[in-house]
Amino acid sequence: MIGTATQNAYLGNLLAEHQELMQKISELRQFWLEVCELGMGPKCFELADRIASIREHLQEHFDAEEQGGYLGPALRLAPQFADEAEVLRAQHAEFLTRLDSMGTRLRTGDHEVWNCMCGEVDAFVADLLKHEHHENAIVQAAFNEDNGAGD
Repeated sequence: MIGTATQNAYLGNLLAEHQELMQKISELRQFWLEVCELGMGPKCFELADRIASIREHLQEHFDAEEQGGYLGPALRLAPQFADEAEVLRAQHAEFLTRLDSMGTRLRTGDHEVWNCMCGEVDAFVADLLKHEHHENAIVQAAFNEDNGAGD
């Protein structure tokens, strides 16, 4: 059984990490919307730099999540979520690969690449938000579940 202080620390760290990540994603989306909607033209290299920054932050975020076992405290309380957690953990590498691909293609400066990015950036952000939400749901379910310990 995990103590309340440990649970609170784990939840606090997880929440802070997810909030910081969401802030960075929000900044990327804002840049993307401004460039696309205001007709500022392709800014391939600037978007590639922003994607590289997000990728670096995401790598650190995933490394922190996986340190000591991915979603370890939650899965110790609720091992029934282990299969779902493994699917989510495997997505980490996929997200990083997608960002690498986007950044590499943007660095070519090809305007055709820019035209393809709109849907790709939107899909990436939507998938990452879904992933983070699913992680949060597992953690919430694990810590809110009545494990028979009584009140």
